[in-house]
Amino acid sequence: MLSFNLPALFVSLVITIVMAILGGLLTGNQLTHPLWAFISVGIVVYLLDTIIAYRLRAAGDEPDRSPHLIDSFGDCHALQ
Repeated sequence: MLSFNLPALFVSLVITIVMAILGGLLTGNQLTHPLWAFISVGIVVYLLDTIIAYRLRAAGDEPDRSPHLIDSFGDCHALQ
């Protein structure tokens, strides 16, 4: 049975939403790629951000997993 750490999930969603809003504000109308490409890649990246941030928050009591998750977070942003 799946169990979720709801506070960690909430914090992860808030962080991702704030990152999306800041990215949109900083980009403005200065897109160098077509809008459809920007949106499709953004959806994938922000979904991965949420999953990785949640796993980082949920793995707080397992310090041996955190470095690997932090590397995954960096790899996800290298895709942009």
